[in-house]
Amino acid sequence: MATIKHKGKVVLERNVPFWTPDMIRQAMISKAGADRRLAVVRGTELRPLEQFHADKDLGTEVIIKDFPAATGKGADESPRSRYIKAQVASVAEVYGQRFGQPVQLSSDLQFVVIPQFTLPKQWGMKSTPILIWFPDTYPSMAPNGFYLSKNCNGPHIFSRNVYGNSPDLSHLGWNWYCMHTAWKPGSDPLDGDTLWTFLDIARMSLTVKEF
Repeated sequence: MATIKHKGKVVLERNVPFWTPDMIRQAMISKAGADRRLAVVRGTELRPLEQFHADKDLGTEVIIKDFPAATGKGADESPRSRYIKAQVASVAEVYGQRFGQPVQLSSDLQFVVIPQFTLPKQWGMKSTPILIWFPDTYPSMAPNGFYLSKNCNGPHIFSRNVYGNSPDLSHLGWNWYCMHTAWKPGSDPLDGDTLWTFLDIARMSLTVKEF
């Protein structure tokens, strides 16, 4: 028996061997705003449901969390504003709740700070704050790198030689980490390449072999 839980209660129960994203969408079709829910898989992996492949096995127990409201869908808001607000709200559900420190989005939507971002072992420290500066053309263009705490020492880090339109923040304790990626945003803030995609690539790029 497979179950879907919401706010600690079983809201759906089906006699199936496991859930897939498509099955969950169909099961939740009558729920208001079901396309803006978050799926928590086995209590550890929290992602927007739209980012799971249709044939992915999500196990027998899936916890559905409400997607944060006010994601900026007003007619007067630019696509940049809508995409940044929605994506940061989604990421904050994981990084804020898991580590007990809020993800901070600047009021002018220029940058977001994630207080604890896990580092690979070779960096010699478990985690670091990470700052991501959004280009003026976001989401059409991805950030061309990100900032790490000046306490991080490793390859591809620059104290002043930032790239493109990203500012030099070394005087504020941030060093630049150079990273480039192919980028294709979707027609919706949580489709295609998103802030989640960027963080996944950042994590992989930090697993470097030049140590």
